[in-house]
Order: sequence, then C-alpha cells, then structure tokens
Amino acid sequence: MKILITGISGTIGTFLAPDLGRDHDVYGIDLKPSDWPNSSQVDLCDPAALPPVFEGMDVVIHLAADPRHEVEIGWDVLTNPNLIATARMFDAAHDAGVRRVIFASSMHVMGCYEFDEPYASIVSGRLDGLDPASIPLVKGDDDARPDSRYGATKVFGESLGRYYTEGANIDRPDERPMEVICVRLGTLPPWNA
Repeated sequence: MKILITGISGTIGTFLAPDLGRDHDVYGIDLKPSDWPNSSQVDLCDPAALPPVFEGMDVVIHLAADPRHEVEIGWDVLTNPNLIATARMFDAAHDAGVRRVIFASSMHVMGCYEFDEPYASIVSGRLDGLDPASIPLVKGDDDARPDSRYGATKVFGESLGRYYTEGANIDRPDERPMEVICVRLGTLPPWNA
C-alpha cells in the first residue's frame, strides 16, 4: 500500500513514518525538510504542485497544520496551513482517486465542553463528590464546541471530510466515494512520542 503523510517532519509524522514503513511504501511532504527518504518539500497551498504527489496513493494521512491553539493566534496565522492547505489536500486526494484519507483533527474541536460541569471540575482536579458512573460522556457525534480558532479549523477539516465522503460524488453515483476517518488527537509532546 502506498501511503502519503502530510506534515511528515512534525512530531507525529516523524514517529509514524518508520512504523508504517515496515509494511507499506510511505511517502511524505512538508514545508520543512524531512529525514524520511521518500519525502519532499511541498506547499499544500500550491494546487499546481499537488497532482504528481497524490497520484497513485492509496491512503493520505493529513497531519500538516499549524498546531498553535492559544486564543491569541489569529486567522492570519491559521488560514493557509489549516484551512487552505486542508481544502487543497482533500481536492488533490479526490482528484487523484485516493481511496482513504485519515484527517488528524484535535481535542480542541470539543474544548468548550471543559467549561461546563462536571467537566470543569474534572479538569481542575476537583473530583470529590463526583460519581464516575453519572458523568455523561462527550461523544464524537455531539455538537462541536471548539475552544479556539485552531479548533474551528479542525471542525472545518472534519466537515470537508464529510463532504468528500457523502457529497463530492453526488453527480457521479457509479464512483465509489473516498473514505475519510477523522481522528481527534490529544496532546502529544515530543518527549512522549
């Protein structure tokens, strides 16, 4: 299987590529140089550069993004790497006939739940009197409640994934739609990889 990892020089891409590379042909792209042998520097915001990179891939693992989630990080910082690049990635994967995309989303998609009880008490360590059996779980199909602009960009990516799974081939019913898996990742510090 041929797998393309976007953001291969980041924390997750750096440890994921060797593991997947034991059983699959792994390729990577990033804005930054990577030590991975089958990688190249490509800007996902440049649509002309993408067709040759995506052609022939079976799976794309989209990790590329600006991960800064602090509330002061503005749209000027996040628009290209988190919105435009994600949209172009989905377009390129669809156009190349990629069968599956794994989109790295984030726990920040649901971050505002932490301001509500009982989650606020849990986050702050006030556990006395909490009955674990009575705490409602926040599930993947609950409404997104992003806690930052970064979280909102990940909601956008998840929505694009749904579009490419359900709507992109609506005028071509004989074509099999692309499968998209959105994985909401938590914090992964480099020393824990």
